[in-house]
Amino acid sequence: MLRQDVRTLFLERVWMIWCFYSGERSHFEKLRSRGGGFLQQTDGKRRWAAEIIMRPFESFIPKFSLYFFFGRCSPSNHSSSSRSCSLEKNLSPADKRTPPDFRPQITLIILYHLHSHLPNCSIALDGMIASLPIEIQVQILSSTAGSALRATNSHFYLLYNDLYFNKLVREFGEDVVQTLQKVYPWLRKYIKSLDHFRRKNREIVSKRLDLKDAQFWQQQNLPVDVVSSKYIKDSWKYVYALFKNKRLFADYSDYRIDEPSNYIYNHYVEINRTYLLSLSKTIWLAPGKYNLNIGLVVKHGSGLGTTKFEVSFRTPQGDPVVKTFYPPTNINEILPKNQFCLLKVAEFEIPRIPTEPKGSSSAYHHKQLYKVQLVMEEIGLYLKSGFTIYFIDFLQPSMLFNDYDLLYYTCKNTDYRKYINIPLKSFYKVLSYVQNQNVDDYQTEIPYGEGDPARMVQNLDSELRFDGKDNISSDKELLAYADFFFANDNKRSFKFNTVYQRRQFINRFGSFEDGAEDEGPDSVCTYDPDGLKWKVPILGEL
Repeated sequence: MLRQDVRTLFLERVWMIWCFYSGERSHFEKLRSRGGGFLQQTDGKRRWAAEIIMRPFESFIPKFSLYFFFGRCSPSNHSSSSRSCSLEKNLSPADKRTPPDFRPQITLIILYHLHSHLPNCSIALDGMIASLPIEIQVQILSSTAGSALRATNSHFYLLYNDLYFNKLVREFGEDVVQTLQKVYPWLRKYIKSLDHFRRKNREIVSKRLDLKDAQFWQQQNLPVDVVSSKYIKDSWKYVYALFKNKRLFADYSDYRIDEPSNYIYNHYVEINRTYLLSLSKTIWLAPGKYNLNIGLVVKHGSGLGTTKFEVSFRTPQGDPVVKTFYPPTNINEILPKNQFCLLKVAEFEIPRIPTEPKGSSSAYHHKQLYKVQLVMEEIGLYLKSGFTIYFIDFLQPSMLFNDYDLLYYTCKNTDYRKYINIPLKSFYKVLSYVQNQNVDDYQTEIPYGEGDPARMVQNLDSELRFDGKDNISSDKELLAYADFFFANDNKRSFKFNTVYQRRQFINRFGSFEDGAEDEGPDSVCTYDPDGLKWKVPILGEL
């Protein structure tokens, strides 16, 4: 069979399916009235090919009678009533209300059988999908596990990248472009530092689109210039992850503690013999599920078990919602000493705001965003001592913490420079200033996104002492810092909530215990072998 014949056959079948599901009955009838294309032709190979394509659907979707999609019924005996019998009669009442959409899966099955049964026609699967309209390509790309289609060629990689920009605008509103303009210098610096491990992937987009680096920030730069620049337009997945997740780096100015000032450090908060411990922060979150985590180092920790975490927000109707969480009561005993630990405190969900024609804004909402307050405080009269707080995370769900029910992971290295990413900390400080205008008060009504970062540049952390260097202002120093921060020299150990989940993890990825390397390469843990997943925001999927 000729390549063009197969392409036409493929496009006809897919269009019939998508038109029917989309309610485009006129297009569907036009295609069906042609008798299913190749089925009415006399070429035996073509008829055989169409039958092969049709065959898997009977077992894949047994509820549906899909024969008319492929021309088994002639136009004369396939009236609207018979179509109703063949499709709607076999649907349950629930399916009639919301019929499941199998279009992407059906399309992929068609491709699979074309490739399996017609090997001599030299079909390029990715090329066949690229022949479809962009809306169908998006649906197929989103439906494949892990969006694996993006790895087939640069066309789908660019499409995959652009879909994250659409997702960013959809969840954070169209004015997120103005926010990007304001935070651009700090956003660019962080994205640039990721070139340590993703430069080639980023350049797939930047070189093909011939993007320019708007390195020197100027007030007159338009938002369209920022979103079309290198390190932004070629990295939408990471830009989305930065906005979707939030990391609250520890600062003494945010905490209320009763201890002398000589314990103050630049990038973390050390708790030594204090009865007062209180933190209140205001952030903006998009709807979705989140993990609340805390990163800390325990020396001889006491008092952690009596700490309360409270997340507050208001519904679109104005009703207050307060979610209260506590760490395990035996947390002081189960956390290892003198190691960095990322502890999962809780899971919670921010509901989606009902869509309105022009969106809505109030003191506690902006379009789809929620104004959220985090309060961490001591609930008893117990002395707190012997631990250091690095940051508190609001992260998207992840395979490790959610699918495998991880309680915490630890690293033996306690050097704060391995956990406090200075470009990331600077970015989140600027983003918070833009969103809240330096008014960190949940009850105060302020317009969203009107903060001017130029007013707080002098307060940003620009110093990091390593290898005798005092700043990371130039690109050369930035990449040297990235080599230091992202170096794979910090092995993790994991603590699961159940023995079953621990066993499942080891069966899939191998042992993470010390000495596993001595048992042979097959026993070494293959999860995150480059040590990067925990050093960047949770990326999520489409």
